[in-house]
Amino acid sequence: MEGSRLHVELVGKHLVHYKLIKDEAKRTPLSLSNKRSVEKYLKDNKAVLVQV
Repeated sequence: MEGSRLHVELVGKHLVHYKLIKDEAKRTPLSLSNKRSVEKYLKDNKAVLVQV
């Protein structure tokens, strides 16, 4: 996911709170989605795990 980062805030039983941060963005909203959607998005975009 070149040029962007997905920062996971909280993982619940069915939902994930996350921020999708793009390099140019000044502010990024907190988003809420189900686990399967986030997982599919990461796989489709060939995301790489980076530890901070």
